Amino acid sequence: MFAKREVEKVVFALFTACALFGYGCTGSDTGALKGENHLPLADAGGDAYAVPGEIVYLDGSGSSDPDGDVLVYSWSLKSAPEGADVLLANRFTASLLFRGDTPGTYALELVVFDGTGYSEPDTAYVHVVSDTVRPVALACGVPGRIGGYSVIDGSASWDPRGLPLAYTWELTGASAGCDVSGVNLDAALPVQSVPVGCGAGARYWFSLRVYNGEYASLLTQVVLEVPDTPPEGRVQEPAWPMSSTADVTLAAVPSDADGDVVACHWDVVARPPDVSVMPLASASCSETFSVSTNAPGVMPYVVFRVRMSDGRGGMFEHFVSAWGQDW
Repeated sequence: MFAKREVEKVVFALFTACALFGYGCTGSDTGALKGENHLPLADAGGDAYAVPGEIVYLDGSGSSDPDGDVLVYSWSLKSAPEGADVLLANRFTASLLFRGDTPGTYALELVVFDGTGYSEPDTAYVHVVSDTVRPVALACGVPGRIGGYSVIDGSASWDPRGLPLAYTWELTGASAGCDVSGVNLDAALPVQSVPVGCGAGARYWFSLRVYNGEYASLLTQVVLEVPDTPPEGRVQEPAWPMSSTADVTLAAVPSDADGDVVACHWDVVARPPDVSVMPLASASCSETFSVSTNAPGVMPYVVFRVRMSDGRGGMFEHFVSAWGQDW
């Protein structure tokens, strides 16, 4: 039977054959005649932190080839704490799966091959630390409305040894169409104010990592959903007083900062028994009401109400009191 190392050599040779002869490969013409070859560049990505037994992915997708050739990846473990049990998976892909069970620093080396030449090795380090020395990132947030500010707060983060913390915030995502051009996160501050450039229902994703000068925490995430801004409105009213029989036209003009469609609803909420109003309710923003009375000498009145709703629970309400001298 082949030893483990021999099997790995065979697998790497197969991937190399793919790059050399183009079988099953994608990318540039690997099997075509080429001029002078330029060596590829390996990029093992940044360092990572984990607790014992935690799975970490190292990303070598930043590796490149000046000639645009297909790359074959090969990861290897260069050093590990004494007695550590290490799991490496997907060694011949851009994304390496790593797991270490012993606190300490692990060195993972990446070499890429373009079918002709090998890159210089690039090394990424995984720092496996126990929970007794690793800081803890804790974050929360208060969402703001469009045109205002949201607040993200990492001040509850802590270090088990009481060491001072440095904060690194990142905006990791936002709903489609959101304006994030004004977001500028200051890594030195645990509490950040973030301008809101999205309407109601849109979401922002933030991540926080804290560092105590020796070790970094795991990432923690805050998701903020922009709350609804209730609609606003104004009402165009006729001149008062009115005659005993009148057509009263009332027009509501709604506006909504989130851009929501606003629906209007008029109704009559107060009137004397001898005053007739038609219609008593309307779903139009502009409505003409016919008002009449058969009780001359009485100072009649009608109170109209309009409600403007954005469909998200936000509502603007306004009352109009109509009165006549001689209805």
